[in-house]
Amino acid sequence: MPPIGCGTSRARELRTILGTVVRSTRALCGRGRGREDQDLNWKGLAEWQQWTLGIGCSLAAALIAWLSGRLFWQKREAGKRTIADVQQNASPVMTQNYQPSFQPTINIQAPTPAAPPTAPQVARAAPPISAQARVPNLTYAGWGETRVFISPDPRRGVSEPRTDHEGEQALDRALFLKFENALIPGQSIGSAMNVIAKLRFVASNRVFERAVDYGIWLASPCGSTTIDPGDTRKLLIKCIDGHAFVTFEDRRAQGHFATGSQYLDSMPVDGLELVEVTLVDKITQTVAKFQFRIRWDRGHCVSQL
Repeated sequence: MPPIGCGTSRARELRTILGTVVRSTRALCGRGRGREDQDLNWKGLAEWQQWTLGIGCSLAAALIAWLSGRLFWQKREAGKRTIADVQQNASPVMTQNYQPSFQPTINIQAPTPAAPPTAPQVARAAPPISAQARVPNLTYAGWGETRVFISPDPRRGVSEPRTDHEGEQALDRALFLKFENALIPGQSIGSAMNVIAKLRFVASNRVFERAVDYGIWLASPCGSTTIDPGDTRKLLIKCIDGHAFVTFEDRRAQGHFATGSQYLDSMPVDGLELVEVTLVDKITQTVAKFQFRIRWDRGHCVSQL
């Protein structure tokens, strides 16, 4: 940036030079006038004055133009340097104060009261298997034929004959289905404490059917049975009574414990090949359903559907 007062000294220099040119011109003109007084030729004097005036004015004009251009150029350069200095001095300030892309925004919030310390949470161990809810796993385990003895004692019920006397009074060709409370590796299976069996006999054309609300569990003292994990129980499906196939409904589940065979109801099931079995554990409310096709060809033939 140029020093203060530089423009004033340039103007003074220009005025001094112009004053010198004017005084020189006047002196020349004064000399012309003296020569006129000394009887010089007017025409020659006029031409000499005009020539002198022309040269002086030309020199003065050229000098004025040169000084004016130099002064203007110096002011212009000084102005450019001033603007450049201002920009150079201002750019660091702008760069430091305005950096929206890099300076993070810091939000200062009033401190909130700290929450009261809480007791550390201790991971709870998994409850033992015995404390967990365990359910039975009732599965079909096969079928078979046997002879059955209907005891007059309702607490003994229907079972396979144990003596010769019971064998003489037993019914032949009794068909039973086996059901198991099967074990599962790595799991704990619950006991089926109060299992009842519902039977439904249906004809092949599904027009005729018979329903049994409480089926007969062999060797059971009541209308239900208990199946512990791994145990198997036999469910009586039908047997030959005379020349017909019959099934039985257990009335002991309804509180009938009269002596004789009054705790059973029999019904014919000839020609009813489709059998639906539903096992219900009243304690755990476990339900298992099975479907079978049972045919007779000189013997029973059972297939699970």
